[in-house]
Amino acid sequence: INIAQELDPSSLSLVADKGQMTVYAGQRAEGIAMLKEVERSGPGFASPHIYLMRLAFDSRDYPEFLAEGKTVAESKDDPVLKEIVAAAQTGYAQGGERGLLKALYENQEKYYAEGTVSAEDLAQTCDRLGKKAEELRLIEEGCARHDTLALAVKLPLLKDDPQYNALMSRVHLSGSPVQSSPGSQLAKRSEPTRAGAASR
Repeated sequence: INIAQELDPSSLSLVADKGQMTVYAGQRAEGIAMLKEVERSGPGFASPHIYLMRLAFDSRDYPEFLAEGKTVAESKDDPVLKEIVAAAQTGYAQGGERGLLKALYENQEKYYAEGTVSAEDLAQTCDRLGKKAEELRLIEEGCARHDTLALAVKLPLLKDDPQYNALMSRVHLSGSPVQSSPGSQLAKRSEPTRAGAASR
């Protein structure tokens, strides 16, 4: 990415990707600052909002998660994402974290069945709700489709699960590519994802 940025230092996409990678390299403040700068430079550019939305979900900063999710939905003019974010907003207002997660789960589950929400987004919501068996099934389905985000998504509930670790071992032995992911939430239709989180 550094070489590509030297060739095209004005590329918002490259700076946003570098910001995300910087966060997951352990330099959170610096990475978020880069993403915020991309937001200011390109207000209609969705990628930094998607990354910041995921980071907010990971850190349980739900007001920020909802704000970024709304921005992503509007910039993409995505009716499904708009519906999911609106439901999550209502759930949060009525029941805090639990209300938000319940609303996310109900809407993500519906749209996952229709193929418009990703396995990793729904799996992350299941993880936070304690739905271990369901999230394991979702990751298995994602792996069967060679969904690299499903292979890399953060799922603390499964971290020490023998079945999950065996699945990951089989994937690595088969040589399937695994990329780092902030833990997505929201939708996977055009750019990196579709709400869910509410996903890397």
